[in-house]
Amino acid sequence: MDNFINIHFSDGTEKEIPKNTSCLELAKEKQSAFKYDIIAAKIDNRLVELNTKVVASCHIEFLDLSTHEGNEVYVRGLKYLFIKAVKEVMGYTIGIRIEHSLDKGIYCEILDNINEEVVNSIENKMRELVTANIAFERITVTRKDAIDYFKQINRPDKVGTLNFITQTNVTLYRFD
Repeated sequence: MDNFINIHFSDGTEKEIPKNTSCLELAKEKQSAFKYDIIAAKIDNRLVELNTKVVASCHIEFLDLSTHEGNEVYVRGLKYLFIKAVKEVMGYTIGIRIEHSLDKGIYCEILDNINEEVVNSIENKMRELVTANIAFERITVTRKDAIDYFKQINRPDKVGTLNFITQTNVTLYRFD
């Protein structure tokens, strides 16, 4: 029995599963009960990615766009997707400012001259990236490596923030 664990789901059901089953595998079984795609999970009330492996008996709650946390995960992903598309279309040195939410949108500013053709190219690139179904990957790096990376891509704001962090390692997300 050491290779199996008990899961209690937020819908009141329980299941015995093999250790190291991913939340994604479990989410596929529960998806039909949700209006929107499941995009994250909470294990014992801690937000985790769907590729997280379940290693001990726990309580799991799945999140979709109808939940506050699920919506926040979705919005962060959209911002990342937008930045990736802009940089692929306009070059990796282009400046982008994501300011604040505006009604049901997000105010973003590209720090260069753009026209309708560029906007269409960015939109097409975003659609292409979504269609490619590329996963966001959580990585842990040393604080020094993170500082070196953000210096390399000319992000002094991130370098400044990381200079005040005392942790040895930091978590970053990679997309493609």
